[in-house]
Amino acid sequence: MKGPPVLDSRLMEIPPPEGTMLRLVHNMGLLRQIMDPYFVQFGISSPQWGILRVLQRAYDSGEISLPQKEISRRLLIQPPSVTALVDRLERMGLLHRGSSDDLRVRMVALTDAGRKMIADVQEKHPDQIRSLFSGFSPSELEDFHALLGKLGTHLALISARSQSPTNISANSAKAKPHSQRSPHTK
Repeated sequence: MKGPPVLDSRLMEIPPPEGTMLRLVHNMGLLRQIMDPYFVQFGISSPQWGILRVLQRAYDSGEISLPQKEISRRLLIQPPSVTALVDRLERMGLLHRGSSDDLRVRMVALTDAGRKMIADVQEKHPDQIRSLFSGFSPSELEDFHALLGKLGTHLALISARSQSPTNISANSAKAKPHSQRSPHTK
């Protein structure tokens, strides 16, 4: 992409709810364009930062390590993606993996270097976050925060319903791949 990103004026013309969804996706892309280079200056990626912060928050609340599956659950990232990110962070010396009593579970913990990395990022991070929302008045930011919370609660309910055993079996029956259908079925 060349030149600065611009807001697509056509998005402003599309009414809710489709326009709202398009704006949300567009803004997430813009946020990534801002935050990815920010984290590069520390030698990490945005997704790697997410893992480091989950581990730091766990550590701060008394959990020395977390199972990889728990990291995946907290970040809403598929387990194979977490494994790849953890592999890279481990090679960088920012975390380490160990076994638990259950040999199938891989525990992940920050190293001293990982905690130092987090401290280095957090020196600049509050200013970076403030700059992202500097276009809002304090009351607008409070309203936006509340609306995001409401959206998150609503989406979590929809997600939970879509993951229920009843919906999973119904959806998998509907989504039978063409290759598994009988050639005699029309």
